[in-house]
Amino acid sequence: MAMDFQILLPGVPARSDRGALGWCSVVLIRAGDRNILFDTGSPGDRQPLLRSLTEAGVKPGEVDTVFLSHGHYDHVLNVPLFSRADILISRTEWDYLSNGGWQAAGDPFVSELFLEWAASRVGLVSGDEEIAPGVHTLALPGHTPGLTGLRLDSLGVLLASDAVKNAHEYVSRTPPPVFHSEEAALESYQIAAGAAEIIVCGHDRPFRPDADGTAVYVDQWTVEVETADDPHGPVRWLRIM
Repeated sequence: MAMDFQILLPGVPARSDRGALGWCSVVLIRAGDRNILFDTGSPGDRQPLLRSLTEAGVKPGEVDTVFLSHGHYDHVLNVPLFSRADILISRTEWDYLSNGGWQAAGDPFVSELFLEWAASRVGLVSGDEEIAPGVHTLALPGHTPGLTGLRLDSLGVLLASDAVKNAHEYVSRTPPPVFHSEEAALESYQIAAGAAEIIVCGHDRPFRPDADGTAVYVDQWTVEVETADDPHGPVRWLRIM
């Protein structure tokens, strides 16, 4: 069965002193005749996400499955765009979200509005399940207890989301922000490296993990940020990456 994937929105390894920017990777998987979306971004991503889908030749109503890696706002809040899709998330993560675990952990990135919307919509999967031919879930806990990636077996690719937030943290063995277990987060780096030839990060470019623990980027892109910080001067663009 033919399979490919396309990064619709690139993850960006940037933060601010005001708070999380939340620019995560959003990936379209074509598995045979099925369109699977891995994460959805946040409302600020909505227009570029819809534009990227159009350029990929896919309408929102033609997305069959939305797989949510975990419950943070920057990965889930565009899910209502896909009204015909099956919405999947791991059982462990949904338990964390629906039973107050995120509040006990002091996790500031969970949206109550998403929880209300998702309560009647989500389907639950395990950490080792085939959701389409050649597309397997992989438990990668640490950042949150139920964070789960997707292995694209025939391509040697792992969509790791925030289990591998960026290459810098991976190489330095610095865990992402942890709302579950730092030990599990570090172990998930090893699991991710052993699961695929290419890792698609949650907030960075894809890279190839080397045996010595280093990372080699396999793609390049630039994200531009417009700033009008001088009322008498021109609008400036800042380029990230």
